[in-house]
Amino acid sequence: RGHGFFMEDGTEVYNVLDRNLAVQALTTSPLPEQVIPFDKNDGSGFWWANCLNTFTRNVAADCDEYGYFFQSTKTPQFDPTLSVAQPDGTWMWRHDRRFDWYREFSSRLEYLDSLTPSITCPVLVVRPTRSRALSPAAVARLVARLARGRSVEIEGSGHNVQSDQPLRLAAAIEDFVRLEIQASSE
Repeated sequence: RGHGFFMEDGTEVYNVLDRNLAVQALTTSPLPEQVIPFDKNDGSGFWWANCLNTFTRNVAADCDEYGYFFQSTKTPQFDPTLSVAQPDGTWMWRHDRRFDWYREFSSRLEYLDSLTPSITCPVLVVRPTRSRALSPAAVARLVARLARGRSVEIEGSGHNVQSDQPLRLAAAIEDFVRLEIQASSE
């Protein structure tokens, strides 16, 4: 009884579940003091709570509630924004595991790249030094394509600059606005 293929506490990342068969995952009662309080053990063939996993060519059949069920809910007892270990042993800080930010960000970068020639307003590209989402080379390419682009690196910051280094970010934005006002008045 319970889920067929189950990622237990939501910190599991970079797993590939490929060519699996889940049959008759049956509803049962939640376990006492289970790590994820919102999981009702409602009989899902595949149940997971972190987007940083891959499911390909799997089949779920005759399960009580769901074939595939991604569930991650913020509750008073559980905050889905947490640190996640990376393959190289470093940590991705404050990652909200409900979202696969890297895939979303990568596809949006390609789209943004196609739009950059038409962006004529001032743009500040902020690069956190402890994030792998945007390399210095990618920032340089993006700024070069912008008519009025500038970049700044926020030292000691992970991907969520506004949380990690809010004062440094505010100072960088203030400098950017000041320089843009000076440039427009000349």
